[in-house]
Amino acid sequence: MAPNTALEDVVETLEKQLLNAASSAANNDEHDAVSTAVGRLHDVELHAYQMDGLKWLVHREQAHVNVILGDEMGLGKTLQTIAFISYLNAAYPSSFQSCLIVAPLSVLPTWSEQLGRFAPHLSVLSYSGDKEQRRVLQAQFAQHPTAVLLTSYELAALDTSFLKAGPSWSLGVFDEGHRLKNAKTQIHQTLRDDIQYERPIDQPNE
Repeated sequence: MAPNTALEDVVETLEKQLLNAASSAANNDEHDAVSTAVGRLHDVELHAYQMDGLKWLVHREQAHVNVILGDEMGLGKTLQTIAFISYLNAAYPSSFQSCLIVAPLSVLPTWSEQLGRFAPHLSVLSYSGDKEQRRVLQAQFAQHPTAVLLTSYELAALDTSFLKAGPSWSLGVFDEGHRLKNAKTQIHQTLRDDIQYERPIDQPNE
């Protein structure tokens, strides 16, 4: 029995070494992707707590867990989310499709401004306007999907069929996500039940 026991010990040791090597490689890949994502950001440097927030989002994403980013107002949840979108774009270049950001009408300009300023490498379509203007945007997005589609809760509820027919959304971001807490409302059913996302993020008030 002793030789068999010794062989089992060797096999167990090798298995542990392989697992450790795989874990180390995964951590290195994650670190490289985070570094690349942050390096792509323009005209901004993340604070230490924002880097911690980004790494937390990455860990949750790898665990396939939906998240609520609930930092206090003024701590840069929007910037952290933009950094996370940049990470997904860097980490999954062949499979990343589009991110759907739904926000109150009043903060859409802030999202648009910060995306353009801090992440000019991410293409953005601001989905707004009257019915005819939106029809043109729908055709444009169908032919050339952007990395980010930015719209309001009102238009998301109005044009559900367009969003459902869109790409397999790599990420769903819901600014002021408390609007979706009532599962019986139409907007909840539209954005959380009818449309599928690989990774949803809810944000309380900024």
